[in-house]
Amino acid sequence: MRMNNRRGARLALGAVLGLMLALTCTTASYAEGVWAKILVVKGDVQVKDAGAAEWSAGTVGMALNSSAEITTGSDSSVLLGVGDGLNSAVKLDADRKAVLSSLDPVKINLESGKMYNLVRGLGEGSTFQVMTGAVVASARGTGWSQTSQEISVFEGTVTVESGGAQVDVSSGMSLAISGDGSLGEQTQASGESSDAFSEFEGEVEDTQSPTGSNVPSGAEESGSAPDLPQSSA
Repeated sequence: MRMNNRRGARLALGAVLGLMLALTCTTASYAEGVWAKILVVKGDVQVKDAGAAEWSAGTVGMALNSSAEITTGSDSSVLLGVGDGLNSAVKLDADRKAVLSSLDPVKINLESGKMYNLVRGLGEGSTFQVMTGAVVASARGTGWSQTSQEISVFEGTVTVESGGAQVDVSSGMSLAISGDGSLGEQTQASGESSDAFSEFEGEVEDTQSPTGSNVPSGAEESGSAPDLPQSSA
């Protein structure tokens, strides 16, 4: 009986220590600024956290974790701060869906529609990737828009990979993507696309505080980590 009690105590202690380690690692990740947060919401934005059974309304200041899914309804959009210190940003327009596959490094799976991306302040060794099917766009400090059919670059250079092929797309150029994911020709980005990206940049700038930190409009700036998203039982 005494041996069983000791064994039970050891198992309980091991479980407690494991839980404490998991919480410490998660909190450290958020404290270091490797997370995602909703900065601007327009219209109907829905979020489903990893493991959650139901979708919930996305709200300004909501923290998101890896594997979170995001959708936008008609006449809707959402702007997210992502990555180290929320220095990078992405925007989903109306009728879009994306999954935050990873936050460190940043990997976003765009399942439908167009997404705008602005990458800033990545830490040493960090990467930022957006995937549409088999196509992967990678960057460290640049800006571009991406759909399953086209990638248009407006700042810096984006490396695009698909099916073993790899090309660099420079600022001012667009890369066509075929239905099977094959990389096509590069042409000059349209003025309409450039204007849309400039509008996106303006929205990002509007979320910047005087000190350069991303702070949602109407939200108080705080040096503490955000509340961790609650996982469902």
